[in-house]
Amino acid sequence: MAPSCSPNHHQLIVLASSLAALLAQHKTPEEISRLAAFFTLLGDTLALLALQPDCNSSDHPCTPNSSWQSEAYPSEPEK
Repeated sequence: MAPSCSPNHHQLIVLASSLAALLAQHKTPEEISRLAAFFTLLGDTLALLALQPDCNSSDHPCTPNSSWQSEAYPSEPEK
């Protein structure tokens, strides 16, 4: 059984198609290709960012004093 799409999915497809047609008007094939490459890169970057853990999390490596940092870079013992 195929998953059903909500009306919002269909509206999003129509919106994207309409926007693509609008952006392509009066553009050369090279300009359209550059726009496509840009939006592909934008979408791929957003997808990668969505896979990243939350940087505000106390366990994320970019957070000072996170448990990951303390395990990876143990501090020297006090003398």
